[in-house]
Amino acid sequence: MTAKLDSISKDKAVAQLSFEKKELVRLLYMQAPVSNCAIIVISILYYFLLRSSLNTNLLLIWMLLLLAISSYRLYLWYSQRNRTKRRSAATWLSGTTRYWTFLS
Repeated sequence: MTAKLDSISKDKAVAQLSFEKKELVRLLYMQAPVSNCAIIVISILYYFLLRSSLNTNLLLIWMLLLLAISSYRLYLWYSQRNRTKRRSAATWLSGTTRYWTFLS
């Protein structure tokens, strides 16, 4: 009897954990456009504020990399949001890996 109760409580704990992870992922994707746009604005602002005191070429490369990464994240978010057939996590991972390989 106690083994059955332990099994039921473990199942409930797994279901609750699964719900919490899904909710965290939902919140993350809900905030994706705002956070990526903020990254774009802040990187441009830092570029203009720091270009007189730092190496302009390195600062420009840093800013362009942040713009590229944030723009790609926005593209992924937008394409996933507007697609009726959802991509699997493996597809997202392979696309991101190809993108990072291209940048390096």
